[in-house]
Amino acid sequence: MLLLHEGWVGTIWMDCLVVQLFEHLRFSLSQLWILGGSFSQDVNRIEAGWQVSPDLYGDNNTRLLTY
Repeated sequence: MLLLHEGWVGTIWMDCLVVQLFEHLRFSLSQLWILGGSFSQDVNRIEAGWQVSPDLYGDNNTRLLTY
């Protein structure tokens, strides 16, 4: 989906994937990236989302992700 608004351009990709490489490894992530600039020169990005990783954290709680 391409979004246009007063000089801003955006693209949204949405996937729903179930990936299980090994039976004991489970991981869920939802994330939003906001990018600005040019990949060939200078790109700025903001990332935010949430993740669940029982193997990493030892529980099924949702954790906030920022970068």
